[in-house]
Amino acid sequence: MKKPSFVYLGIYDLGPGSLFIKAGKANHPEKRARAYNTHCPGGLTAMYAVETTSAENAYATEYRLLGALRSLECTHNAGGEWLQVDHSDLDAVFETFVRIAGEPSRIHIERRYRVANWGA
Repeated sequence: MKKPSFVYLGIYDLGPGSLFIKAGKANHPEKRARAYNTHCPGGLTAMYAVETTSAENAYATEYRLLGALRSLECTHNAGGEWLQVDHSDLDAVFETFVRIAGEPSRIHIERRYRVANWGA
């Protein structure tokens, strides 16, 4: 029996002008969300995930999703699977995620640290 895999959209919001998104694949999205606490100061702001039937399906969906997100005029490459987007364009990103991956569940993220808003 194959283990389910998930395709996810991670959102990392540092405030005005600094919104980053990441599309990826994970077997355990809750663990992946926690792992971002070591990569991103304060951890992810939000993560949404859609369960797929297999790892192969998740990889194929992730590939299509990354291509679709990169083709949006509102996204800008920030390195690897990370893209930068304006807050006003987040709806377009989310609609693309739902169209490619399906209706997601929001993953609970335990925020241990607060990020300072240096511009405030």
